[in-house]
Amino acid sequence: RKNFAGFSLPKSKSVSFVIGLCNSKVVKDVYLPNDTKNGRIIKFKQMGAGAMRVRPMSGQHIYDDTTENDYYDCREGECLEFVFGIWVKGSTTTNVWTVSKYKY
Repeated sequence: RKNFAGFSLPKSKSVSFVIGLCNSKVVKDVYLPNDTKNGRIIKFKQMGAGAMRVRPMSGQHIYDDTTENDYYDCREGECLEFVFGIWVKGSTTTNVWTVSKYKY
């Protein structure tokens, strides 16, 4: 597993937790996996004064509402929770990560 921001705990069957330890004014790219199943959950917690920039792999999309996001930043004290799903509309299938953000 690639990990650019700090360390991650061992992956369970459906939930992973990544802790970022980036220093102040440092933003590190972290990529969501593409070996996913519906309902897979990945949580990111930024403990350092910097930030993690969470990006999808090619062919995947991030949504927090009705608009797509290229990436999502996780800053000091924040937690992001991504849940994977496959959206089907007509004959189009889209691999989507929905994201929720909270602090402390």
